[in-house]
Amino acid sequence: MWFKSADLSTSDQTGYVFFVNYRPTLIYDLARQAVETEAIDRCEEEGRRLGFYGNRLNDAIKTIVRMVLHTGGQVTDLRETDFLEMRADYRRSGRHLPSGSMQAWEILRSIGVLTESQSFNAVIDGAAEAVLLIWWTRMA
Repeated sequence: MWFKSADLSTSDQTGYVFFVNYRPTLIYDLARQAVETEAIDRCEEEGRRLGFYGNRLNDAIKTIVRMVLHTGGQVTDLRETDFLEMRADYRRSGRHLPSGSMQAWEILRSIGVLTESQSFNAVIDGAAEAVLLIWWTRMA
């Protein structure tokens, strides 16, 4: 995540787990107002169209905002690799992906930001199979 320091001359990147440990609820609301309001609103509309409501939609939007803050880019800059990086970051710290990750993937895929045609679970399963295959061939 990119935060500019008070003097705006330096920046620090922290991991996704920062959001779990710090629980910055206010940051999500402020970031949503300050960063890409129209894009986030479009994501929320698409989430509703996909049938996500309540906590599922809220968690998906928080995930998208978290990813935008982490990457320092825009919603349209997010890629499948950002989701895999987020997953790896959480796994390294012994945590599960936050709620809303799969819904965020589906929203971004539906509006054309992500180009992967498979669901998030299918991609994760495919990555796990690839790792097992590499391990198996090395052991043989």
